[in-house]
Amino acid sequence: MKTENNLSDMNGMNNMNNMNYMNNMNDMNNMNCMNDMNNTCSMNNINSMNNMNNASNANDADNMNNVSNVSNASNVDNMSNVSNVSNADNVDNMSNISSVSNVNCVDRVLVVGSGGREHAIVWKLSLSPRVSKIYCAPGNGGIASLAECVGIAAADVDGVVRFALDNNIGLVFVAPEDPLARGMADALEAVGVRVFGPQKSAALIESSKIFSKGLMKKYGIPTAEYECFEDAGSAEQYLDNCGFPIVIKAEGLALGKGVIIAETIGEAKKAVRDMMDDKVFGEAGSRIVIEEFLTGREFTVLAFTDGKTVSPMASSQDHKRVFDGDKGQNTGGMGAYAPSPIYTPEIANYCMKHIYKPTIDALNKEGRKFKGAIYFGLIMTADGVKVIEYNARLGDPETQVVLPLLENDLMDVIDAVIDERLSELDIRWSNEACACIVAVSGGYPGGYCKGFGISGLGSPAQPGADAGAPCDGAVAQSCADTELPFTDTEAPCTDMELPCTDTELPCTDTELPCTDMEQHSFDFVFHSGTSAAGGEYLTAGGRVLGVTSRRGSLEEAIGAAYERIAGISFEGMHYRKDIGLGTVK
Repeated sequence: MKTENNLSDMNGMNNMNNMNYMNNMNDMNNMNCMNDMNNTCSMNNINSMNNMNNASNANDADNMNNVSNVSNASNVDNMSNVSNVSNADNVDNMSNISSVSNVNCVDRVLVVGSGGREHAIVWKLSLSPRVSKIYCAPGNGGIASLAECVGIAAADVDGVVRFALDNNIGLVFVAPEDPLARGMADALEAVGVRVFGPQKSAALIESSKIFSKGLMKKYGIPTAEYECFEDAGSAEQYLDNCGFPIVIKAEGLALGKGVIIAETIGEAKKAVRDMMDDKVFGEAGSRIVIEEFLTGREFTVLAFTDGKTVSPMASSQDHKRVFDGDKGQNTGGMGAYAPSPIYTPEIANYCMKHIYKPTIDALNKEGRKFKGAIYFGLIMTADGVKVIEYNARLGDPETQVVLPLLENDLMDVIDAVIDERLSELDIRWSNEACACIVAVSGGYPGGYCKGFGISGLGSPAQPGADAGAPCDGAVAQSCADTELPFTDTEAPCTDMELPCTDTELPCTDTELPCTDMEQHSFDFVFHSGTSAAGGEYLTAGGRVLGVTSRRGSLEEAIGAAYERIAGISFEGMHYRKDIGLGTVK
């Protein structure tokens, strides 16, 4: 079907081989494919033909332009521009085409990002029988074993949009905060590409601390007391009358590192000057939030939401400080485990009533519908649960311990979110436990060197290859040319001498088959900042690896993760030795 020049007989889909007729598209819920399966047609995203609602009388079919989400139909080359439809007299039912869903075909998926979170997402998507090929932009050395890495920066909105259109991408999963804050989801939706991730207006809940704190205050969502400042002088004067410790937060995005817990007034004023005068976090620190320090146990709950229903994921706890005993600077995350032992059913009910649902309702009232995954950073205080922060996406490294516990096909959940039918889906979570230990470069979260060979992972593998044998040796290292904490860019996949090809997408570097999720034991090394060259993996970021284990109990999972990481090494490697240990003792 190079062009669909005659749609006048669209009352029947009786001849699916040639797509001559498009009968009763309201009944396409169970359509498996379009019978020309040489290139895996992927019609499941036909429910994204949002702009066809105006095509009920399509003599002039210019309103049908946005059908580019019939993403991978190899014989429907020109369906992305149905403005060529010249004779569409009988398309009375096309206005309801957006209700078509659950078309069980195979998708080509693009995941945006380059860290351990993205590796976990790619891995989970690779288990779906509905996914034929995965791309990752830009990806990293480990992701390249499961997906084809493409040389597009995660924040390159135009580049991602062009790639999605040029490659018939059925779904784009926007994982990091920066492209969401730049409006990547909006841009993809504007050209008819299905996307998982909130629009820019809703992503403001993370990209602006001042907005999120104001939202909580306006709608009575429990959080710490705070004040906002636009100049260092006023902030320092305010600190003269504060108790300590106290929390200083950069207003904008700082890769998870823009929060300083100051123990003294001297530390607090230095943090203010660093952010506002010296711009250590760039423009993210032009405005700051100073808030009370809350005492209690922190935990995280990620949730899927379609803007109406909130479906919490398995709870988790992460460790932000770089050294054991929660000492040192904040990082993007040094490890995590799931579930959180303190997250009881009673607390879950309280959070749903007073935090989760009120947050989504508040965003709706502000005209900022949130569809995607939302992160609730929470703390159990003497006064009850309070919100520390929101993120507009999955957390890292929380994703690495939560997704292995998801028993559903992730594609089914994504579709339910996009199509706003999350309430119809029964999302199931394993009752087992998962732990992730993050290995980082020496010096992180400050300046660090990269380019060191990694032993204990095996050789870089093309998709489907076994990465079982350890590799030896190192290459000349190069030092990062910055000492700023936010230089952890979770290194892209830069060496494409090891091409990623379209395969059945099995996992690599795993002690048990990744497709058998009924196994109690499960180990995987998610790559955060690696590249591949010369037959070995190299360090290429601040956070390098996330060694993850799933077992029947939290104690077993933590022990297995530490046993696995003990067999991995690289120059300057550092990891915390107390992830989750205080919980299981």
